[in-house]
Amino acid sequence: MKRTLTISMDKDNYIIESNDSRKMLVSRNTLTLKAKDIFESFFSDASLKEKNELNVSIDTKSVVGKEETKLAGEIKSIFDSINSKINSNIQVVSTSNEDENKSESI
Repeated sequence: MKRTLTISMDKDNYIIESNDSRKMLVSRNTLTLKAKDIFESFFSDASLKEKNELNVSIDTKSVVGKEETKLAGEIKSIFDSINSKINSNIQVVSTSNEDENKSESI
């Protein structure tokens, strides 16, 4: 999976949009991200056989101000962390499969 996410803002929300038209809103009042919503919106189709490429950027035209930029950075780090965790599990699965194949060929 190769996906680009952009974090932007409107008056009331942080907006997370992907290059394939998926969208998620995070209210500026509550700043609540639900794991289920993140998974269903952006990671439900992630490959479990190869590393996923995720590029998260912050739209500096709509995200202005020190506090807003910091919070957008925190949202970005959540997505980067999730992707990293998924990819680290893929590597473990791949290594296990390679070890099994080596054992079978001996």
